[in-house]
Amino acid sequence: MPLFEITVITRSLSKADLLKVLTRAGSTLLDNGAIIEKVESLGHRDLPFKRIAKQTNESVYTSNYFLFHSHLSSEAKKHVLSTLRHDLDTVHVDAIDVTKAKSEMKECNLEEILKPPAERESVKNLRDNQKMGHFTRQMIYKRTEKEWKSIAKKMKKYEYLDKEKLKGFDNYKYNSVDTSPISVYISHPFWNWLVQFYPRWLAPNVLTFGGWALVMGCFLLQSLIDYNIDSNSVDSKSAPIPSWFWLLASICTFAAHTMDGTDGKQARRIGASGPTGELFDHGLDSWSTVPFTITIFSVFGQGVFSVSPVRLLMILQSVQTVFIVTHWEKYNTGVLFLSWGYDASQYGLAIVYAFTFVVGFEWYKFYVFGGFTFADCFEIGFYLCCIGSLIMSFWNMWDAHKAGTLQQHSVIEIVRPIISTIFLYVISLIWAEYSPNDVISRDPRMFFFTMGTVFSNIASRLIISQMSSTRAELWNHLVALYSLSAFLSIYVIPSYEMFILYSMSLIVLLAHVHYGVCVVAQMCDHFKIDAFDVKYLNKRNK
Repeated sequence: MPLFEITVITRSLSKADLLKVLTRAGSTLLDNGAIIEKVESLGHRDLPFKRIAKQTNESVYTSNYFLFHSHLSSEAKKHVLSTLRHDLDTVHVDAIDVTKAKSEMKECNLEEILKPPAERESVKNLRDNQKMGHFTRQMIYKRTEKEWKSIAKKMKKYEYLDKEKLKGFDNYKYNSVDTSPISVYISHPFWNWLVQFYPRWLAPNVLTFGGWALVMGCFLLQSLIDYNIDSNSVDSKSAPIPSWFWLLASICTFAAHTMDGTDGKQARRIGASGPTGELFDHGLDSWSTVPFTITIFSVFGQGVFSVSPVRLLMILQSVQTVFIVTHWEKYNTGVLFLSWGYDASQYGLAIVYAFTFVVGFEWYKFYVFGGFTFADCFEIGFYLCCIGSLIMSFWNMWDAHKAGTLQQHSVIEIVRPIISTIFLYVISLIWAEYSPNDVISRDPRMFFFTMGTVFSNIASRLIISQMSSTRAELWNHLVALYSLSAFLSIYVIPSYEMFILYSMSLIVLLAHVHYGVCVVAQMCDHFKIDAFDVKYLNKRNK
């Protein structure tokens, strides 16, 4: 019969009661045919962890340890362990096959243990052969989800919204007018049909962020393919932008526009509409002006049959003007008059991208009439949309003035929100035109992206002011940084102009992202909601 070491740990007992426990244990072994070689007392010592006494349900921290060296069969061992474990005075009973344990003894691995964990063979085998169970995957998923949701809270170092703005958001009600024939007869009917297929657990802000990510993703992908916006130029020495990109851009533009149009409908459908979603939506839209403009004009490249970088900057500013004027108009009238050009431009971009995929970028290399190229006509179209938007905005504000519903009552207060934007436009044009190193030609993409990020920060702050019915900021700190960078580049240290641009770009990007994350997190805390999850609706309904 094999030799077993049977460990018996009892609860703290008097000597008389301890003797009775040992007698019962020995009798159980003998009754099951065991041969007891010897019994050892290992003393009264602390338990490695807390145990519960069976009889009294009290916590046991210290106990008496005994070791029975006994020969018995495997079947008898099972019966002995079962009997002893049901004894009310024992807290732990176990048995080890000594013969088997000796045969499985391993060589000394002290040298291996003294190595750093990352260098041990056992750790290497664990990494190579590890298998992740369902429970582990679920725990990792929940931990990742928790960390993702806590990013906003971890980043929130500063509360940008004061009590007056938060109070203004409490009283905010969405008020818009959309008379665009494309919106009324095409977009909204399609979106109303499509939103019925969205799952109710899908958060509206996920749609908003997803649409923006598609647009920005195309912009970043194109940055890898055609960073200097010159691959499609007539005299370009590099390979042109592959045709598949234009098909991808068309799909992404249409999908992004659809997601941007259905986020509000999804919010109203599930009862999650509020100022946070509108701010998040329009804030990201203000940042999208750069990828929309740069991506479409990269079809033409640079040089002949295209536009110069400075003219491209002016086109970008015209697009940004259409956006900022819409919210400036709402700041003064209290009504958001949606531009007719928005839906038209989105469908137009998708169509142009798809057409480019079919016919190739070379198709646009021709003169429409006289010395005007297709790119020139395209540029004029952008300016006409900008002028039309300005005329309509001034007309709506004049109507509000005549009706006595104008929110601001002096010219200074009316123009206050756009001062920073005008300064940004002027400084950008001066820097582009008088740059000692022709910075806008050396790295146009970074120049446009930086300028667009500053613009997005200005627009986001204006949107907050018009939604909360508070006074708009006169000056933007990022415009001040942008102006200082332009001044240093042109007049003080022109040899470091590119370094100044890249450094400022990083600072502006981090500052704008921090501002956006903090504001959204602060509003979520204020309204007791989650930005990317709608589970809070279930709690409210209960």
